[in-house]
Amino acid sequence: MLTTSEILNLIKNGEDSTVEFKLENVNAESLAQGIVAFANVEGGTIIFGVDDNGNTVGITRRDLEEWVTTICRQSIEPPIIPVIKKVVIDNRECEAPDKQQPTTAELARLFQQRR
Repeated sequence: MLTTSEILNLIKNGEDSTVEFKLENVNAESLAQGIVAFANVEGGTIIFGVDDNGNTVGITRRDLEEWVTTICRQSIEPPIIPVIKKVVIDNRECEAPDKQQPTTAELARLFQQRR
C-alpha cells in the first residue's frame, strides 16, 4: 500500500499514464472505464479529492470507498477489489485506491477463451 509521502509525491508529479486525479463527483461509468484501463496494463493509482491541476480539494462524500468498491464489483467483469487508503493533505481528506496484484483465479478468469 502506498504511504502518505508516496501519495504526496504522485500529486506533486501530476497525472500520467499510471496516475489519475478525480473529484468525488466523477461519473460512475467514466470511473469504471478508467479503472479497467489501468487493470488492462500494469495498474495505476486514482487519487480522489485532487483536481486536474494537482490542487487538493478534498472529499466530503462519506460513502466514497463503498461507492468505488461497488463500481469495481458490479460494473467491471471480472470484478476488481480495490485497495483504498484515506489520507489527509492540507487538512483535506483524500482517498487513493492502490493498485493490487490480481490473484491466480482472477488472472485465469481474465484470460479465459470464449468457447
